[in-house]
Amino acid sequence: MTGSPNLPPPMVPMRHLHSADTTVRPHSTHRGRTPKKMKALHGTIGAHWLPHCCGRRCLGPLAFHTGAMGARLNLSQGARRAERAKDTFQHGLAFSCRPVRVGEKIRLRVERSDQHWEGALRLGFTSFPPSRTPVPAVACPSLTATPGSWVAPISPVYAQLGAEMKFWVEDCGRVFIKGSDRKRYLLLEGVDVKQKLWAVIDVYGQTRAVLLLGSKMGTFWARRSCPTPSPARVSPGDSCLCVRNGRRCQPRHSSASQQDPTSPLQSDRRVHDLPPVPLPNRVTERLTAKRVGRSRRERKRHAPQPGWP
Repeated sequence: MTGSPNLPPPMVPMRHLHSADTTVRPHSTHRGRTPKKMKALHGTIGAHWLPHCCGRRCLGPLAFHTGAMGARLNLSQGARRAERAKDTFQHGLAFSCRPVRVGEKIRLRVERSDQHWEGALRLGFTSFPPSRTPVPAVACPSLTATPGSWVAPISPVYAQLGAEMKFWVEDCGRVFIKGSDRKRYLLLEGVDVKQKLWAVIDVYGQTRAVLLLGSKMGTFWARRSCPTPSPARVSPGDSCLCVRNGRRCQPRHSSASQQDPTSPLQSDRRVHDLPPVPLPNRVTERLTAKRVGRSRRERKRHAPQPGWP
């Protein structure tokens, strides 16, 4: 045969189409984000984070900003745990590693508590990039003195050891917080949601350490931040629970403690004016439940029946 017939080109399996294509396309795990942008994003929170590959519905990693934090603050557990020095009540300001979305509920837990200080955790948002903003000693009033930052303190009653809470900003510019009682409280209003917002967490006063537990956005088809290891149980450790235990340490009053009267979570009373929080006692709870049940049964037994003369 002097020549070969014109045969059709061989079929290429679908799994080899990408290898046969010579066009180089940048891989992207996020919509519209190239590896160069992703590398810059992860470089802001530290090299310990692995490449992000959770999917399009993932909100991204949530941790504290390692390049902008208080002078007496120490980060651990992948920059998700922030602990302030024990001998001070300030210099514990921290920011989120990335801008948060409107409606993204940030969840955190109090890990350490020193009840001999005045004031407690302070939460809010700022429109200034943390890496370009000088970090003050306290958020209120140093950070909130300039427009573009919205931070308010919460009552120490809601920031007890082991307490979990969520806070978020809505489209109307209001900041809400939900504590262990699962009730929503208004914390701030007037936030400019048209700008990029970074979360502000001031580890202040009684609150000495906090742990970020992730974030969630939406109810149905909810979007979440990158999965994190399950946190360990909170132990008293070296926390000072003098008020809860009924004894008082030497009072240490913070000169920078200021309360915003617009928030229903804040308290104008000093910490030593608050009543001590009793420790849970299961034996007492069982006895109380038995007494209540016995009294109800006795009332039903002696109650007049319908149809009696």
